[in-house]
Amino acid sequence: MKAIILAAGRGSRMKELTDDKPKCMVKFKGRELLDWQVESLKKSGISEIGIVTGYQKDKIIHKDLSYFIENEQWQNSNMVFSLFCAKGWFQNSDFIVSYSDIFYTADAVKKLINSDYDIAITFDKNFTNLWQQRLDDPLSDLESFKIDKNGFLTQIGKKANSLDEIEGQFMGLLKFTANGWKKAEKILSKYDIKKLDCTSALQILIENQIKIKAVGIDDMWGEVDNYNDLKLYERIY
Repeated sequence: MKAIILAAGRGSRMKELTDDKPKCMVKFKGRELLDWQVESLKKSGISEIGIVTGYQKDKIIHKDLSYFIENEQWQNSNMVFSLFCAKGWFQNSDFIVSYSDIFYTADAVKKLINSDYDIAITFDKNFTNLWQQRLDDPLSDLESFKIDKNGFLTQIGKKANSLDEIEGQFMGLLKFTANGWKKAEKILSKYDIKKLDCTSALQILIENQIKIKAVGIDDMWGEVDNYNDLKLYERIY
């Protein structure tokens, strides 16, 4: 099992936090987000961890990263394009994909690894309380997230008009088996991958009859969009 961290983007919503460094190097509780990610991935049993760089690429340093590749088009591409940049490294392996502006526990990764499905994602089951603390209007940031009675994702990434359309919050962690990636690549390659974000790609896969297992998590987790997020997480965790 490998893991790839997608860290090419500027993280524009972080504003001054990323003026002089990529978003994965922003500190939470005195440690870079990248260090939190690598630690959790290693504790889950993953030994090969790669990263896709772009903005401020020379600032990304970590002794436990075994593979670096640059998305040279980071300024006009999205996460799916970054993922495709690294496919030569992971495409014959089972692998985890991680956003770079998040933190999570090793247990969350283990639950994802142990899922018996070709494609799986983690989601925060208790997102409502967290988003109400982060935002005055949670619906301004949240997107639709629906699962069926068997725990498979049925909708993600659409504009949500009410909390009834949101049964969880995607955490930015995914798993592909080698077979799962083969199926996903075949479908997504038909689209302009530069313009695809991750949730749009997942919705495309769903619409093409690809099963995606949603693994509920109630461990410590957060995504960092701004300074207020950091202060909130440092207070509640």
